[in-house]
Amino acid sequence: MNKGGVLIVTGLLLFGGPALAQHLSHQVLVPAAGVGTCSSSHLSHTIGENAVLLFTSGSNDLTQGFQQPRVKLIPLDQPQGTGAKVYPIPATECLNVEVYGDGARKYRILMMSISGKVVYSAELEFSDTYWYVHNIPVRHMVKGLYFVRIRCTEGRIDRTFKVSVI
Repeated sequence: MNKGGVLIVTGLLLFGGPALAQHLSHQVLVPAAGVGTCSSSHLSHTIGENAVLLFTSGSNDLTQGFQQPRVKLIPLDQPQGTGAKVYPIPATECLNVEVYGDGARKYRILMMSISGKVVYSAELEFSDTYWYVHNIPVRHMVKGLYFVRIRCTEGRIDRTFKVSVI
């Protein structure tokens, strides 16, 4: 190789290398993120990334994966009236039963297998305006179809939801 070729290669390595190098940033742009809770565990995830368990102890947080410092979760307004919701469907780890209302009520929650066997039951009692999410652990339940019945003792709410556990 002649002197001119060596000079060009050396110049590119010294001056062109930094211009072509990748620049890494701690910021990640994602279209959506979320945080979920099931009993004592908190889950933080983004779309396109595997969900990673988030451990919290006092003021210390241990996470794995990308964090979104500019994504803020804004609490929603309490729903109006009286009602009940069940989510997520299908459920894998935990099933959330959300109840809300504007007066004193007592609820009974039953989760039944397709054959009618009660596999989970709970009673909730509220004395005033409420908005509560009750968690049903389904991780160790047999995969299949279940029915969740939410019934208010005064009869104002009596709903049955079909739920898949996978």
